[in-house]
Amino acid sequence: MRLSSLLLSTLILIIACSPDDETPDNPGGLTGEAATPTYDESLIPEPQPLNNLISNGDFESDEAWFTCGGAQVGATDQGQSLIINTTQECSEAGGITFTVNAVAAQEIELTAVPELLTVSFLVRAEGAIPSLDFNVFLTNAPNGTYGFGTNAYFLGAPSQEEGGAGGWNRINFLVTRQDINTWLDAPSPLFVVFEAQDFTATSSTTIYIDDVIVTEGVIRLTQPSPMPDALQNYAGNSRLIFYDLSPEEKLVATMLPNGTDRVIFNQVDATIVDGSPQWFDDNQFVLSQKVFNPEAPSDATVVPGGGSDVTRYNSIDGSQEVVYITRGEPGVFNFSGAVDNRAALDVEVRRTAWDVDRNRGILNVCGRNRSPEFGLNSDDICWLYLFDTNTNEVLNDEVYGFAPKWSSSGKLAYYYDNQLFVAEVSGSAITPQVVYQRSGLLQALDWSPDESTLVFAEVVSSSGIINSEDVVIYAIKTLDIATGQTELLLQADHGDLLPNLSWSPDGDFIIYSMNTEQGAQIWWLEVATGTTGPITNTTNGYAVTWRK
Repeated sequence: MRLSSLLLSTLILIIACSPDDETPDNPGGLTGEAATPTYDESLIPEPQPLNNLISNGDFESDEAWFTCGGAQVGATDQGQSLIINTTQECSEAGGITFTVNAVAAQEIELTAVPELLTVSFLVRAEGAIPSLDFNVFLTNAPNGTYGFGTNAYFLGAPSQEEGGAGGWNRINFLVTRQDINTWLDAPSPLFVVFEAQDFTATSSTTIYIDDVIVTEGVIRLTQPSPMPDALQNYAGNSRLIFYDLSPEEKLVATMLPNGTDRVIFNQVDATIVDGSPQWFDDNQFVLSQKVFNPEAPSDATVVPGGGSDVTRYNSIDGSQEVVYITRGEPGVFNFSGAVDNRAALDVEVRRTAWDVDRNRGILNVCGRNRSPEFGLNSDDICWLYLFDTNTNEVLNDEVYGFAPKWSSSGKLAYYYDNQLFVAEVSGSAITPQVVYQRSGLLQALDWSPDESTLVFAEVVSSSGIINSEDVVIYAIKTLDIATGQTELLLQADHGDLLPNLSWSPDGDFIIYSMNTEQGAQIWWLEVATGTTGPITNTTNGYAVTWRK
């Protein structure tokens, strides 16, 4: 369901207003309450070994692998990797009707077929991968028959997009016991096979494979490490701001990067908020709090419209100021299918961002039609509005976008429609350029301190389905803006990654939020090593941002 024309016209009208008499009197008394540290190193578990059911998955030698044709083990930027091209033909892959140019296979060490099997590997490509010309499958009859048929279960055909677009990408395939028993002649022996067919259109294509892992259950590559000294003793006065979930209610809190000097602001209502709390300057933070119109409807048929109060809080003198408001329009719901039902209009500030000089901000305003009837909500449409912090006025016409972040020199980076944008901002003009595009992007990103790189996250390819539920795993990566080169930092398979990434002022760490078995937690990621671990393992928290 699309947004109605009513929404579009109302949105322009609503966000053009200023708070004026809706700004409350200074309540004073905004004080922080000291709390216990959020991190305890003794709670970091010992690393658990990963049971890989194949040998030599890192290809440091060619032992254990059967290779044929244009498949060979050789040197790459990962050390030794499997290299696949179509310069030769695999004469041993007989019994099929098409040419096979390269095959690499190894038997999986199974005593019984497990309930679930994961096949995981890193892949990178030079050149385009024609559709279905590079295949990964399981078979129990590898000798002489590597092609499709009753003896093979097709896992997937990684595309150019999945092939690493300039960098390594991890692909996971999940296979159930039922699939293996249904599609293969016998459950054992079982082989994993990488196969390249005739790259006739692009003979220059080369595919690199590394770190092949076959294991029972859903793979868990990432394990927590103790917090490094560089974060334990982080230089400078930077603090983190986040939502603290340890009390009975959600509250705004700040802490040092190592989890000490934790301060909770009990007077700030963060019960219903949009996005993350954002630093405005060293002493002030901004919160977008959800409101409804009407706040308490007297008629049960009225569906309140959602809006926002964007409020700036001063942690030193206790003052607060509503710097911007949006108000939605109420709808009507009599009964399901009634002709005079009308969807409510939500107009909400989902994100805010403030430039280094604190003279400009970005209000990320999203609108949608919302109905109590199931399935009748519209998709969100989101705009970026340039905001003058001195006059509290909007400066530009709307630009489609979400999750904006300022660079230190005044550029904008943001997400929209599975694309990452970088934009020049001059006066009231925002001039964007697409720097990365791929399906499955997480709606979060941030700048490196030197502005050369973005951190972002995208879905690990072919994550799979278990018990009719999607298994979605994200990879945290960096993007070199000038070259388009991506680098895989971390497969975030130790929980459900939340749309929250923030790069440290010194460039050495990225912090992120995720839902884990212990609840919502904030984790650090060391850029140079790819190691990671929790900042909050004695409490729960999320939506974290560095003070820069």
